[in-house]
Amino acid sequence: MNIERIQDSRHDPYVCSNTVWQPLAVRLNEAAEVTEDDIQNLCRARGIQVISVFQADLPDTRMQNMAVLAEIHRHRLIPGIDLSHFQAAMADLMAGAMLEKNRGLFEKRLAG
Repeated sequence: MNIERIQDSRHDPYVCSNTVWQPLAVRLNEAAEVTEDDIQNLCRARGIQVISVFQADLPDTRMQNMAVLAEIHRHRLIPGIDLSHFQAAMADLMAGAMLEKNRGLFEKRLAG
């Protein structure tokens, strides 16, 4: 897969954690792995702002998604979506200790 062919729209920021990008062709061993450097270089060449998100001290790596969502909200990247939307989504998807841990991480990231 040639990432140069990937279309970007309006040069919106690219928000990512420190994970690898695995398009289907990579997963099927039909293409070489797309590295973080590949993505960074492509974004730089196209003038796309990269917002890298990584929270090292997470008890569950799936919580990285909360860190990404908090940065999306902190930078106001989705027009019309406010804090109440994120809070409602968390409450719809989680409960108890899991909700509290994820909500805490989200709020910590918002505080900067």
